[in-house]
Order: sequence, then C-alpha cells, then structure tokens
Amino acid sequence: MITMRKTLLALLIAGSALAAACGGTEDIPGMGGGNKSKATPTGTPFDLAGRACPTGSVLTYENFGEPFLLSHCTGCHSSALDGSGPSPGNRQGAPVGVDFDTYDLVRAWGVRIYYRAGDTNTTMPPKDNIPLDNPLNVDDRTALGDWLACNAPTEADQP
Repeated sequence: MITMRKTLLALLIAGSALAAACGGTEDIPGMGGGNKSKATPTGTPFDLAGRACPTGSVLTYENFGEPFLLSHCTGCHSSALDGSGPSPGNRQGAPVGVDFDTYDLVRAWGVRIYYRAGDTNTTMPPKDNIPLDNPLNVDDRTALGDWLACNAPTEADQP
C-alpha cells in the first residue's frame, strides 16, 4: 500500500512538472489556467490583447505559417508523434494533442501559439530544444505575431 502511494505521488509530481514545462496556461490572457484552452473556431478573430494586424500584411498560412511551423514547431507538436521513447519521449515533452500540423489545428491553438512564441513571448520553443542551425530569432517571432494578429489568414483569405 505504501509503495502504491509513493508511486502515485511520483506520477503526480512528474505530471505536474511536465505540465509546468509545456502545458500550463495561467500566463495566457483569457486561457483560464490549468490547460483548459478551447479551440478558436475558424473565422473568429484571435484575442491577442490588442495586438493589431499590420496594414498591408501579405503573410498567409501557405507562404509563412506552414513553413514556420514545420521548421520550428512540428518536430515536437505533431499528431504523428505519440510521446513514446525514453523520457522526454519523441515529442520532447510537448503534451499529446497539442499539435500544429494542419491549418485547423493551428487555428485551434492560435492564441496559445502567440502567447508562447509570437512577438516578445519566448517560452516556446524551450531553450534546450532550439536547434543551433535553426534558431527562432526576433524577426521570426515578430512575423509569427503579425500573421496571428491578422487572424492566421490563408491565400484564400487574401483580396
């Protein structure tokens, strides 16, 4: 009985540490905390605390969003990865289900993506997971912020 309690306690501590590292939402305005985020329906503007879409932005999912996410995010945040393998698993600790490999998934997680990686938000990717040959710089983060502030448009949304 004591061994089972110790095991359960260890699992709770490990799960809390993982959630704190990658999944908590306490610091994301409007997200409520505790990973209770809800998908943003397609077409509903993202609430990015007043972050405006720059006039004349030409960024789309096809020319910016998809290549950016493939380069910087889906190595951990992909539905093709199940978290298996030695700790932290093939998702490098990214919560299963927090995936960015389709436009609909990006729309679902857009607010969270912004508050983790857009503009001056730097909690993603985690500092120890940034490839030396492909760093995420200030210009990349600003472009991500611009694209999301414009409601993550696709080429079909362009005039």
